[in-house]
Amino acid sequence: MYRCRFLFPGALAVFLWFTQAVHAGPIEIKGANGRAIAFDGIREAVPRGLWLRIQPGGEEIAVAWEKLDLASIQSDHPEIYAAWEAAKKGESTLLELGSYERAPVDLDIANAMESVNIQEDAGAHPASEELGLKPYLFSDGGSDHPLPFRFYAPGVEFRSGDEKIPMIIWLHGAGSGGIDNVKNVNANLARRVLADDSPVKGKCFLMFPQFHDEYNWWTYTSKAGTPKRGVPGRQIMDFVDELVEKVPAVDGNRVYLMGMSQGGFGIPYLVTSYPNRFAAQVLVSGMTWTVPWTKKNVIPSWLYYSHDDPIMHQNGKDYGAEMTETLLEVADEEFIKITTYEKEGHGGPLKRAMEDPALLPWLFAQKNRETPLRDTALVSKYFE
Repeated sequence: MYRCRFLFPGALAVFLWFTQAVHAGPIEIKGANGRAIAFDGIREAVPRGLWLRIQPGGEEIAVAWEKLDLASIQSDHPEIYAAWEAAKKGESTLLELGSYERAPVDLDIANAMESVNIQEDAGAHPASEELGLKPYLFSDGGSDHPLPFRFYAPGVEFRSGDEKIPMIIWLHGAGSGGIDNVKNVNANLARRVLADDSPVKGKCFLMFPQFHDEYNWWTYTSKAGTPKRGVPGRQIMDFVDELVEKVPAVDGNRVYLMGMSQGGFGIPYLVTSYPNRFAAQVLVSGMTWTVPWTKKNVIPSWLYYSHDDPIMHQNGKDYGAEMTETLLEVADEEFIKITTYEKEGHGGPLKRAMEDPALLPWLFAQKNRETPLRDTALVSKYFE
C-alpha cells in the first residue's frame, strides 16, 4: 500500500481538523453511478483513490477515484475533494474520517473502568511523578483488599485502525508488599521502556501491582506455616480482561509479565492458569517449574539468574536448572532464553537484566495468536 503522508498548509489543516470532528459517524458518498453508500470510515486518499472500510471492523479496501461522483463530493465533502486535487499532483492525504477520527488514549483509566479508582492515600514516589505513573486501586468485589497499582498510559493519540499498544506488568519481590503503592514500582524498567531509544519509544502501557501483606501472588503456605492467598494474581487477570474490553488501544495479544524473586516465582502460576492471556514472561531470580507446563500453555520465556543465588538454590534444588529443563521438555528451544551469571547473588541479575539491550526488542516481538482461555480449576487452586 502507498502510505506517503502529505502535510496540509496551516489554514487547511485547521479546516480539516474541524471536518473530522463533524464526521463522527459513517461517511456517505455517491458513486459514479449515482448510488450513495455509507462507509464506516475513510482513512487516506492516495493518487489512485480512497482507502476505507465499509463495515465496522472490516478490512480496508481501495476505491478508485473514477468510481466516485466527484461533483457531489465537492459539495458534500470538500475535505475529500481537496484530497482528490492533491492526489492529481501525486500527493497522499491522511483524512481519518468516520471511525478513524482521533480518540485520545492518554485517558484516566478510572474514567473507563468502574472497578478502578485513584488511590488518594498512596505514598509519595518522586520517580512515579517524574514518569507519569498514577496510583490506582482495583476492586473486584470478591476480595477483602483492593489491588494497589501504579499505571502508565502513553500520551499519544490512538485512531481506529492503528496498531494497538502493548502492555507490561511487573510483579515485585516479597519485601515490597503492602498498600503504599511505592515499593512495587520498578523505575528502571519504566525509564527503559519510556526512553526515546526503546523499541516502542514509550508507546506502552505499564502496570506495577502490589500485593497486600496478607496476600501473595499465588496461594501457598509459608515456611512459618502461614497461609497466603493468591487473590492479587486473580485480580491481575480480572483487571487485564476488563482493560482490554474497555480501552480499545490496549493490545490484548501483547500483554507481558515480568517479575523479580517472589514475582518471578509467581508468574508461572498466572501463565499456566490463563493460557494465551500473556505473550511472554521474563523471570529474574525467581522461577517455578512445578506448575503443569504443557505445549499448549508454555509461552516465550527469558530467565535471568545467578549460580550463587541462595534463593535459587534450596533443599538441594537448582531452581533455574529445574525450570529450564522443564520448559525445554514442552517448548522448542528458540522459545526459551537463559542468561546466567556466576557471582551476582540474588539482586544482581535484576540490574543486569535491566541493562540488557536485547531484552526489550525480544519482548515486544512476542505476540499471542490464540484465544485466551482460563483454566478454572487452576485459577481456583492458585488464586482463591
